[in-house]
Amino acid sequence: MENLDAIIGAIGYALAALGFLLLTGLLLTSFRQRLRSMILAGAGAVTALWAAAFAAGFVVWQLTTFQVFLLEFSLDAAWI
Repeated sequence: MENLDAIIGAIGYALAALGFLLLTGLLLTSFRQRLRSMILAGAGAVTALWAAAFAAGFVVWQLTTFQVFLLEFSLDAAWI
């Protein structure tokens, strides 16, 4: 049962990473001239990396507390 929970969690984070990567790509190609869209694209890229790291954390390796702290801090800093 634990493996099923990890697989479901990994799929959810992987889908989130894919979604934010798609959002980042759309922002970069559609709204190149605006500063707001560039800032939003940067936040989307950081969120995609955050979600991909958590997806890999479920499947490939176990994230340490410090790694989770750094990921969460970078996510919060990108959106603030």
